[in-house]
Amino acid sequence: MGCVFNRQPEEVLRKHDIIYPQKVPLKIQKNKSTYEHLKLKLLKPLIENHREIIQENIKFKISACCIPGQDPKGQHEWSCKDSLFCTICQDKILAMVFDGHGIEGDKIVNFSKDFMIKFFTNNILLFNENPEQAFDKMYIECHNALCSSDIDSHMSGTTALGVMLSSKKLHIASVGDCKALIGTLVEMNNLHNIPTEFKHKVRHLVNVQGEILSGDHKPNDEPEMERIKKCGGVIKKLVDHNQQPIGPFRVFMRGANIPGLRISRSLGDEIGKRIGIIPNPIFTSFNYYPGTDQFLVIASDGIWDVMTPNEVSQFVESCRKMCEPSEYLVRPVIKPENSSICRLLCEEARKKWLNIIENEDLMIDDFSCIIIEFEGEEEVQTGGLIRHVQKFRSFHEIENDGIYEKFLSKRELIKLRHLQNTKN
Repeated sequence: MGCVFNRQPEEVLRKHDIIYPQKVPLKIQKNKSTYEHLKLKLLKPLIENHREIIQENIKFKISACCIPGQDPKGQHEWSCKDSLFCTICQDKILAMVFDGHGIEGDKIVNFSKDFMIKFFTNNILLFNENPEQAFDKMYIECHNALCSSDIDSHMSGTTALGVMLSSKKLHIASVGDCKALIGTLVEMNNLHNIPTEFKHKVRHLVNVQGEILSGDHKPNDEPEMERIKKCGGVIKKLVDHNQQPIGPFRVFMRGANIPGLRISRSLGDEIGKRIGIIPNPIFTSFNYYPGTDQFLVIASDGIWDVMTPNEVSQFVESCRKMCEPSEYLVRPVIKPENSSICRLLCEEARKKWLNIIENEDLMIDDFSCIIIEFEGEEEVQTGGLIRHVQKFRSFHEIENDGIYEKFLSKRELIKLRHLQNTKN
């Protein structure tokens, strides 16, 4: 593998170890005994910026990065369907990440981005008075405007995750599976291990706990499933050539192979709206405490598909104070001396994708990420913060209630029980 990264998985990160060459050799397995050797030039970010602002005696260091995915073999064209923005109006900061899908996904993402920037500025009074109503109105009006535009959104759409920072409050609105994470100082003996779906072990190296503040909207989540079911939708997995289920649960029209969405809420996706896919965001609000809360990460699934919340929080906290963002356009090697923490996190995720594609025939996903660091004068307190984040029920809980047994074959139920047992 061409990514130079000398540390072991559980070693403390050191500045001189964190380097990401932008040209890497790859050895991709074609079959059991044959490998294809490639020299891959990694694509540059479409968006990369950073800035610092001070509001209400709190210093915010904001960095953003959007890197397009790519086919390592160069056999398929790739259009980046991720995007982001961070805008300020009065004393409010709005940061949003989008992850599009479908043929027109890139156009839909750009349409939604432009619409929401204007909506936020033009409706700042509503965001001041009633953030939940403002977000709901913004998402629904954006969806309606999109469906009335010249863009074909019947089989294309986007996720959208927005976070507004205001008076030490975080207001979060989300459709889809982008995630927001807050990194909070805790005592080392209070750190708890977050379950990981990946094979490698992750332990805490710094006293920061990452907590996800937004829930995924998956069709097999109990409340989402009930709505889709009532609208006539079918929830199932794809099957391979041996008729074995593979991948995540998806939403289909009854008797048809469309749309096959793996999320239960989105903007666009007009066909999906007939079977219970909705554009209404889930809204939550939390206090944040500068001095105790260290940073906020808002990112698309290109990062979360290969990094756990624990890995993300540990990486960001270990590396962010090393970073010296550079305005240089040409950087043959990305490292803390010339990059923002957001660029480093995207490169770390891309490195993990490169490791995966050496053994699997995949393409590298898009990455969109915004990181907001807090610097306040409040006394640091650890171990006492509790945020009640809406959690969807697990497969195991739903199975016990018999709510979706009809969607699972006996083989799947056996696999499910085995998965639960191995995690416990």
